[in-house]
Amino acid sequence: MGMQGEYEPLIQELLRLLREEFGDRVRSLLVFGSVARGTARPDSDVDVCLVLSELPVSRYRRHQLLGPVLERLRQSAPYADLIRRGYTPDVAAILYTPEEFQETKPIFLYLVEDAVLLHDDGTVRAKLDQLRARMKTLGSRKIVLDDGTYYWLLKPGLRFGEVIEL
Repeated sequence: MGMQGEYEPLIQELLRLLREEFGDRVRSLLVFGSVARGTARPDSDVDVCLVLSELPVSRYRRHQLLGPVLERLRQSAPYADLIRRGYTPDVAAILYTPEEFQETKPIFLYLVEDAVLLHDDGTVRAKLDQLRARMKTLGSRKIVLDDGTYYWLLKPGLRFGEVIEL
C-alpha cells in the first residue's frame, strides 16, 4: 500500500506553503498514519511529522508557528476539493528540531514501516534507517490483531528486567 492519491495535492500544497513560510528551515516532512498506509477514511486526519530547524521549546509556541500555514492550507483549492468530496482533511502535526529527531521516540515505531517521506535533507531517512537496522538486529516484528490494530514485539524472548534500546 502507499499514500492515498486523493490526499497528494493537499500534501504537496502543504509542503509548498511550509517552504514559502520557513524556507531552508524545513529539513524534513513526512506523512504517516492511515493516509500514508492508504487506509484513511473520509474523516481521518492527515498525520505529518515536520522537522524544522530553530523551533521554540514550547509545544504551544511551535503549533502557533504552524497556525498561519494551516490556515492558508484550509483556504487552498486541494483542501476545498477534499471538503467538497466529503473529506475532513485536518492536518495533525508533530514538530521536531533535527537534534530532537535524533533521540528515538515511541512514535517512531509508526514511522519506520509506512511513513512517506516527501522532503528530507537526510535527517529523517538516516535516523529511520538506523532504527530499522536496530529492530532487525533485535528480531522485532509487528503483530497485527484480527481487528487490524497492532503492536510491536521489539525483542522476541525478552526476559523480565532486561533493558533494550532502539
